[in-house]
Amino acid sequence: MWRFGTTYCAAAITLSNSDPDKLFIPALQLSGQSIELLLKAFLLKRGATLADLKKRSHGLTGLLVEAKRRRLGLLVRVPRTEQQTIQLLDETYSSQRLRYIVSGSVRFPQLCDAISAARRLSNGLVEYCTGEERVVLPENG
Repeated sequence: MWRFGTTYCAAAITLSNSDPDKLFIPALQLSGQSIELLLKAFLLKRGATLADLKKRSHGLTGLLVEAKRRRLGLLVRVPRTEQQTIQLLDETYSSQRLRYIVSGSVRFPQLCDAISAARRLSNGLVEYCTGEERVVLPENG
C-alpha cells in the first residue's frame, strides 16, 4: 500500500510540474489518494485490518486522527499547516468532488501544500513500511 501511495505522490508531482493550472484538479486528486494510501499503510503496520480500513473509507481527516492516535508522530512529524491542508483536502477528496462536477463553492488547499504532505508521509514512512532506507521522488517546482 505504501508503494501505491508513493506512486500517486510521484504522479501528482509530475502533473504539477507539467501544467499546474490545467492539471490542478487531477494533481490534487492524486495527492489525496497518496495521503490516503500512505496513512492506511501506516495503520496496517500498526495492526489495523483491511476491514478496519474499509470502514474508514476515504476520509483523510479520520485516517490522520487515527494515525496520530497510533503514534504516527514517532516516525514522521506532520506540521500543523500540513495537517490543516489534509483536513481541507478531505472536504473535497472524501466526498468525490474532485472526481465529479458539483455546483456550488468549493475550497481547495494549495497544490504544493498537498504534495508536500504526501511527500513527507512517503519519506517518513518508507523504512517503517518497506524496510528500505529512502525513496526518490521527483522534485516539484
